[in-house]
Amino acid sequence: MVLSYVAEIVADVATTTIDVFTVNVALVAPAGTVTLDGTLAAALLPASATLAPPAGAGALRIKGNGTVSISAAVGMFTADGAGNLTSGKLDTNGVGTGAALTAQAFTGTYTIGADNRGVMTW
Repeated sequence: MVLSYVAEIVADVATTTIDVFTVNVALVAPAGTVTLDGTLAAALLPASATLAPPAGAGALRIKGNGTVSISAAVGMFTADGAGNLTSGKLDTNGVGTGAALTAQAFTGTYTIGADNRGVMTW
């Protein structure tokens, strides 16, 4: 006896309703930021220049490979907008003899170059 099967095509339509929401966000430039006139291409942001160092809370992460070991540090600080770092805390992986394994307080200075990259010193 030979069995033959015929494929049966069944149309099954399912509808799903989801909630959609839209949020309008106002873009506000930080104090000391100037937006330059220019031509925008698809999805590119306008060029901007920072005239004053940023102020407020910040975070940092440092990772390096030394000749003896790998070092790492994370920290947080407050920048005053005038090039000074206050209320800094730095936590390292304790590389080196006598290295502290707890968060260390620091203060320092920072500068922002014309290319918007900065240097922190503490």
